[in-house]
Amino acid sequence: TDPVTIDQNVTVLTYTTEPVTFGSLTLGDAAATFAPTLVLSTGTLGAGGVIINPGATLTQGTTYTIVVGSVTMYSGSVLKHKDNASTRQYVVALQVIDYFDLQAGSSIAVDGLGYVGGSGPGAGGSAFWGAGGGHGGRGGGDAGEQGGGTAYDSLINPSDLGSGGGNSGSAGGGAAFLTVGGVFTLNGAVSANGGTTTGAAAAGGAGGTIKMTIATLAGTGIIRANGGFSTQNGGSGGGGRIALNVTASDTSNLSVLAANAGQSGFYLGSAGPIYVQKPDGSSRLIISNPSTPRLSGNTPLTSAIVGAATLSVSSLTISNANVTVTSIDSIVVVSSANFGGNSTIANAQGILQLPAGETIFPSGMNVTLGTITAGGSLTLNSATLIASSMTVVGN
Repeated sequence: TDPVTIDQNVTVLTYTTEPVTFGSLTLGDAAATFAPTLVLSTGTLGAGGVIINPGATLTQGTTYTIVVGSVTMYSGSVLKHKDNASTRQYVVALQVIDYFDLQAGSSIAVDGLGYVGGSGPGAGGSAFWGAGGGHGGRGGGDAGEQGGGTAYDSLINPSDLGSGGGNSGSAGGGAAFLTVGGVFTLNGAVSANGGTTTGAAAAGGAGGTIKMTIATLAGTGIIRANGGFSTQNGGSGGGGRIALNVTASDTSNLSVLAANAGQSGFYLGSAGPIYVQKPDGSSRLIISNPSTPRLSGNTPLTSAIVGAATLSVSSLTISNANVTVTSIDSIVVVSSANFGGNSTIANAQGILQLPAGETIFPSGMNVTLGTITAGGSLTLNSATLIASSMTVVGN
């Protein structure tokens, strides 16, 4: 229970099956004279407060949750987990009782730390060149028209790593699980991108998982779980999964909140979903890519992924994405529906219930539905809409 300070250029490993308890933990020094690394290989950590100074790194080598009183991370500091192989062995799992100050220039960075190339539930294939790994969205296909790795994991409670790209491709993104009981000031970055590759035939890894439950959220930082790039004949990785639940107050203005597919590769992977729950009980689902050139695969919404046969959200945004809905009876959008780019929604048997007000299907969009119900007006700007049944309440 004594205070612990590590202020030398060393790597310290812990090996114990019992919890490791510190009165407080300080890594490095404010002047960045030293750059220590602490690897928590087993057990859990209990500490009054953790300070990670510039140049210092805290690495988690377990799937157990680290419980601490507070965390301050200064610019240049890093929180990460160890590299995974073909099984899920390591994640960042952190419970902060009070506040978490993630300052500008600091990062929770698990990029490329997921399943290694060619492994994982959505591994990219290697039959021709290399297909991109999948996770939140399907991976991009390769120059031989080999389809990318499949999508998997939960929309609301994601738990897995990103899958690796095919043909000696890059690893998928890792996983970060954060619970903060006080204020989380996010001015740095939380990142779980898939790994990138420069090999002529290798493929990019899928984005990983970021799941956060926060009492009070503030700051202007970055949250991302992008698919990894592939440069030539391989496919890029599909987007990862982001689930954010803010329970008390949200004053943040995050500059990036995205799970876009890797934007380079023979074919691009599909977007990963972003699911946000706000303190007022509202929810938002975003499935969006920056653009659609050479987009392959889809972002599936199934009853297994959603966890129910009905999906109800306050706000739905789909842009430059192919969304395929199966085994879901209905999608209910309560407040706002925003569609953009060359998007596709395919739900041949189900119901899409749109809110009051105007809903616009833009040029280039293709929608196939069993039933569509619009609480307000519905505008088709050179979009294609095929439905077995349609009811429009507005003018």
